[in-house]
Amino acid sequence: MLDYTFYRNYLVNKTVQWHQSDREENYKSENKYGPNLYKPDSFDYTFNSNGFRCDEFDRTSQIPILFLGCSFTEGEGLPIDKCWAYLILEHIRKATNKTIPYWNLAMGGASIDMNAAMLSTFIDQLKPKYIFYLRPPWMRRTVFVEQFHIQNWLPNYANPHNQGWQIPEYFNKTLVHEPFAIQQADRSLTIIDLLAERYKTKVFHFPWQLGESENTIQPSIERLKNFHQMKVPWLPSVDMARDSLHPGPATHRIVANRLWEFDLKHLF
Repeated sequence: MLDYTFYRNYLVNKTVQWHQSDREENYKSENKYGPNLYKPDSFDYTFNSNGFRCDEFDRTSQIPILFLGCSFTEGEGLPIDKCWAYLILEHIRKATNKTIPYWNLAMGGASIDMNAAMLSTFIDQLKPKYIFYLRPPWMRRTVFVEQFHIQNWLPNYANPHNQGWQIPEYFNKTLVHEPFAIQQADRSLTIIDLLAERYKTKVFHFPWQLGESENTIQPSIERLKNFHQMKVPWLPSVDMARDSLHPGPATHRIVANRLWEFDLKHLF
């Protein structure tokens, strides 16, 4: 597969106040749950030398663990220690007393395509024993607009015309065509499964909905050898992050605690 490291170059070793949907124009002092839990200067985003919001990839891990997903897993609008992925890792560290870096390849707006591409790029370096994968909505796509210019295409709630790419109507119709979308999602999930097979990695998987309608047809994971469907039920948000769009710290804490109790506690 193509080396996708260039996609995060603009974030390499950066610390920024705002990131993606968490930007000044989206900040509201109040949202539907009440006052915003954060101020504009409450926290920053710090990215490693590969452009990800986590520890460096060259650190030694006694139990190599990797998180994979989209903005909810990256922790859009939250301090890093309030994100469900970081909270899960804290559970594991406490239960095992092991040294485990926080490795997270999640990216805001990412599709299953992009998850597969990023895992392909970094799995040989990280060699994870476990991947905890909060799967993005399956209708999303990642496409090349031109050389070294990737566009994440998000249906419904996120209009791609607002992202600086004027998409021809026929292209939109192709991407929302269910059989095509299922085929593409299955292909990328198969890539993730085959990559996991390389290191006998267990992929603990669950879907999340963030306002995008997901029809009754779903990509099947039963045929994927290294995937394990987590039992935790889908949960609505109970609060908001700083960007007034994504789930807040209480929602992340509930998700992390339920995942730990339902699915992961017995592993560690």
